[in-house]
Amino acid sequence: RVYLVISFFRMEKEPPSRGQILAGPGGSVYAVAWCHSLKLLATGGDDKTVKIWRKGKQGRYQLKHSLHGHEDYITSLAFDEVTGDIASGSCDHTIRIWSSSASECEPPAMSQVLEEYASDVSTLGFHSTSGYLVSVALNDCLNVWKRNSVGEFQIAKSFGSPSLRFFCFGLHQASGTICLGTSDKKVLVLTPIDSGELELSQSLSEHTGAVNCIAFNYESEECTMATGSDDNTVIVWKQGVDASFACMQVLSAHASVYSVIYNANHVVCGCSDNSIKVWGHEGGSAPHLQSTIQAHSGSVFKLQAIDDGMLISASDDQTVRIWAASEVETYRCDEVLQGHAGFVLCVDCDNSGDTLVSGDDEGKMLVWRVGDDGQYRIVQSLERHSSDVLCVTVDTLSGRMVSSSCDKDVVLWGIGEDCLYEELQVLGGHTDRVTCATFGREGTMLASGSRDSTVKLWGKTEKGAFELSQTLCVDSEVTCISFLADSNMLIVCTEKGSVFSSCLQEESGLYNITNTNVAPCGCITSISLLDNECFATGSSKNIVSLWKCSQDGTLVIWQELHHNCSPTSVFSDKTQTIAVGLGSGEIWYWSKQEDGNYSVRNKVKAHLDHVSRLAGFGRSVVSASWDTTVGVWDNLA
Repeated sequence: RVYLVISFFRMEKEPPSRGQILAGPGGSVYAVAWCHSLKLLATGGDDKTVKIWRKGKQGRYQLKHSLHGHEDYITSLAFDEVTGDIASGSCDHTIRIWSSSASECEPPAMSQVLEEYASDVSTLGFHSTSGYLVSVALNDCLNVWKRNSVGEFQIAKSFGSPSLRFFCFGLHQASGTICLGTSDKKVLVLTPIDSGELELSQSLSEHTGAVNCIAFNYESEECTMATGSDDNTVIVWKQGVDASFACMQVLSAHASVYSVIYNANHVVCGCSDNSIKVWGHEGGSAPHLQSTIQAHSGSVFKLQAIDDGMLISASDDQTVRIWAASEVETYRCDEVLQGHAGFVLCVDCDNSGDTLVSGDDEGKMLVWRVGDDGQYRIVQSLERHSSDVLCVTVDTLSGRMVSSSCDKDVVLWGIGEDCLYEELQVLGGHTDRVTCATFGREGTMLASGSRDSTVKLWGKTEKGAFELSQTLCVDSEVTCISFLADSNMLIVCTEKGSVFSSCLQEESGLYNITNTNVAPCGCITSISLLDNECFATGSSKNIVSLWKCSQDGTLVIWQELHHNCSPTSVFSDKTQTIAVGLGSGEIWYWSKQEDGNYSVRNKVKAHLDHVSRLAGFGRSVVSASWDTTVGVWDNLA
């Protein structure tokens, strides 16, 4: 099902940039609405709840009220700009009117339920001049509602036919012209809303698919509109002196168009391919494609304009994003760090989060530090490696760092007098790319894993240098390694899906592989500790497995967390939350429940490409991505 919202907005000449994400929609979002007079945002979806948001002091939207009453998905929302009332339409076949409260602290109260329809309510809109409420249901008619003497809505006029299925309507506020989009590929133009009975004045048949959305350009002196369709196009129309509409231009969106916005400078549409497409037509020029934004990981069902050039998008990926025309605002993303020219393959940070280190596929590592203004800045560029930097790990105790690369080297770094990293030692010996390296035993041991199917253990000598103490052989390329908290156990994961536990032998001081468990979920891509005896691994078959390791090295999977694509990185704050980075660019957050199992709490479209690595400090997460950026995310939420 596709449900539409009719809106307009003013945007600067630049296309919208990356988005703020609102927490709490609670499922797929089908409806958004903005009240210019009260500066309120409303969202609704498959959680059957209308959520009201207000902009806070920090410029971020905060959830103020949740309105309950509908018994099925919420499909449409509209604000009355004069009274502040909200109308909500639903798959329960009702329209509910919520009367605004005199106090911001009091939620709007449900004042009326309109039950005239026998099918899903697809679109709602208020006519600002007359106060009429206009509604359309999928298998029913268009109704125009007018308030009676006691303020309740009653049907004043209707338009419909048993053979027509209405998907959307557009209402031109100045003229009162109503246009309807239908399932049989037509746009129907009706007589103005203030006239007598609603009658058909024109039928536009240029579309070759169902018409899903209609938007008028209110900033034009002429009456112009844009319509979007399942035929993968947006058509721009102009009304002539005889009041009839003519096709001006057909814009190819390369995907079904579910929502459209039209203003003096831009045509913007939300599509089934998860994108937002922006055409510019400044100065009366013909629209030309300016930007294609991979906005969501699901279809973009709704676009809505709000003040200050901001744009809202809603999707069935369960997120609502707020986009700025010229600057990045992300509700959870504190900062996006840009400086790499290639894919960012790895990232790590110190305990405080004051220092981050990231590595890319060009062999470069960047060191970032927090300045006096609280923002990260590049303080050092390290170009020691000659190929992809696959791993960087910062020792939380000493601040030293180890890096590994496709050039087969493991490099140990220390902090000099100027607080910058300097190379201390190169640990050679691997015969193929070194995929991972980590510290153990309070920084006195290093472990490195390689495509040569070995793990090398390096011990710290009395002089402070590291030397090879042991080599463990496994069944295939080592993809990730981790010491359990007390370092008496080393976990090794491989490309074949094997998980090895190696126990430290007290007499010899060497590690001995005591248990092997082949996970039924493909190549192990990442590992993160949950506590002293439990850890999580991500796999190529869309599963994160939660393991428990006993003192003798026995490994048992006690829960599997399923995702919609391959987990590429796993990070746990070792308390109640697991963050999982995905190949789609999303980060999924899982919370520990009272029964000890984890359930998904939130899904965030964090990057425009593959999330290659997650790290963290305190309650924050740092993400590295193939989109060449590093993200800093607050509150694991």
